[in-house]
Amino acid sequence: AVVSTQSGHYGRGTSGYSDKQSTYMTWLVDKLFLFTPNLNNFKQAKTQLEKDLNNQKSRQAYSLANSALNTLITKNSFTTEQLEGALKELSIKDLKSYIKATRDQF
Repeated sequence: AVVSTQSGHYGRGTSGYSDKQSTYMTWLVDKLFLFTPNLNNFKQAKTQLEKDLNNQKSRQAYSLANSALNTLITKNSFTTEQLEGALKELSIKDLKSYIKATRDQF
């Protein structure tokens, strides 16, 4: 589409994201199906998430209240304590099983 700008110049208009959406979706689906879990990366991600959950406990009262409100109003959400409990038991085998089940549903 040709559009006029404030300076009077004409150029080809795009709608931002929508003209790239199909390329992005192809890339995203490829990444989802070609993803192979790596034990070292899994351990690093798990350690980082554990730190983030621990840091959440020491946040300001306002931030904690906001987080609690988001937990209450978000369907199927979990508390920090529930996430910490689940994280401790999580293994790379669990991740691989989840990935397989998700791919099978696609």
